[in-house]
Amino acid sequence: MATEWPTAGEMMTSDTVRADADEPLSAVVGAMRARDIHEVPVLRRGKLVGMVLLEALARRPILPISAKAEHVMVVPPTLSPGDPLPVVAQRLLETGRRAACVVDPRSGRLLGIVSRADLVRASVKEKVLADTPVLPVATPPTRSLREGDSLRSLMADLRPLEESALPVLDKNGRLQGALALRDVVKAFWRPVRPGKRDAAGRERPTDPTVGSLMSRPAVSVPREATVGEACRAMARHSLTSVFVEDGEELLAVFSEGDLLRLAQRQQPGEGVYVEVTGFPPGTDPRLLSDLDRVISRGLHRVGRLLEVRTLSVHVTPRGEKRTGQVTVGLRAHADRDSLWVERSDWDVLRAATLGLEELERQARELKETRQDLRREATSSRVLPPTSIQLTGEPELELKLDRSLPETPRRRRR
Repeated sequence: MATEWPTAGEMMTSDTVRADADEPLSAVVGAMRARDIHEVPVLRRGKLVGMVLLEALARRPILPISAKAEHVMVVPPTLSPGDPLPVVAQRLLETGRRAACVVDPRSGRLLGIVSRADLVRASVKEKVLADTPVLPVATPPTRSLREGDSLRSLMADLRPLEESALPVLDKNGRLQGALALRDVVKAFWRPVRPGKRDAAGRERPTDPTVGSLMSRPAVSVPREATVGEACRAMARHSLTSVFVEDGEELLAVFSEGDLLRLAQRQQPGEGVYVEVTGFPPGTDPRLLSDLDRVISRGLHRVGRLLEVRTLSVHVTPRGEKRTGQVTVGLRAHADRDSLWVERSDWDVLRAATLGLEELERQARELKETRQDLRREATSSRVLPPTSIQLTGEPELELKLDRSLPETPRRRRR
C-alpha cells in the first residue's frame, strides 16, 4: 500500500514573518533574530516577489541600515498546498534553499512557508523515514574546527555552514561543541548608518574565535539511533544537524539535507539525483561541465551493479586538508544501501574518477555478496520428502522407496 505522505499545506507555517519590499533590512534582521528563523518572504502590494535569506546576509557582513529588503532578496521556490513530503524535499534540494513558499495555485496568494525544520518535525511520525538507521544516511564529516580557529577564515567559504553545523574538536579529536551559521551572522552582521563615519570601522576589526561563539555541549546521538530519534533531537533543540558518535569518536553528521535526500528517494521516478557542493563562486563553467561528464560515465558503470537513487559529491578545495590536494567525497544512496568514498588528487577530475571507480568496486562486491547469500540459502534448503539418497545397497533403497507416500508421478512409473 502506498504511503500517505503529509502535504505542504499540512506541514507549512502560516503564521510567518513577512516583509514589505520597501521595508528596511534592519527590521527584517531584527525579526529573524527574534523568531530564530532563516528566511522571510518579501511582498509587494500583497504579492510574493522574493525572500530574504540568512545565508545571503552572512556573505555581506556590512550593509547600510537603510538598505531595502528587495535589494538582497532572492527568488524563492514555490509549492502547491497538495504537494507531498517527497516532492517538497526534492524541490528544496533542487533549489538549495532552506524553505519554500506555499502559494494558492489560482490567486498566487502566499499561504505560508514550509521549511526544512517543518520536514524534520513531520518525519518523526513517518515510519518509512523514522525507522531508518541514521548512520547509513548521515554524512561523514568533511570539515572540522578547533576552538582557537578564527571565524574570519570561514567567511570565504560559508557553504559547509549553510548545509549543517560544523563540529568543534579538541586536540585529541573529541567533540567539544558545534558552530552554526546563525553564530557567524551574530558575530559579523552589523548595520551601518548612512552619511556618518563608522567609528567602529576605524578600530581594528574584531576577530572572534570559534570557541567564543560555538554551542556546547554538541548534541549527538549514538550510532545505533534511528532517523526518528535524530529528528526528535533536532526538533527539541531547534538544530539543523546532530552528530553521530560511537563513544567519544565522531562518526558522521546527520543534517536536514540528509533527511531531504532520504525523503527524496521515496519519490517514484527514473534517473539519479546528483548534488554537487563545495565549489566556490566564480568557478569555471567548463570545469563543472567536464565534471558532469565524468560523473555521468561513472554512474553508468555503477548503475549496472546497483540502482542508485541519489549521488552527493562534495569538493574540498586545496589547503583545507593536510595533503594540500583537492578532495572529492562521493556518497551514493540506493533503496537499501549507501556507499561512501573519498579520494584526493591534484586534479579534481581525476579525484572524481578515482572515487567513482571505487564506488563501482564497492557496488560489485555488494552484488557478489548478495549472490553468495542467495546461493547459500538455496543450497541449505531441506530436501523434499520424495528425494532418495543413494546408499549403494539395493535392498535398502527399495525399502526406502516403498516407504515414501504414493504420488501421481510414482504411480505412472
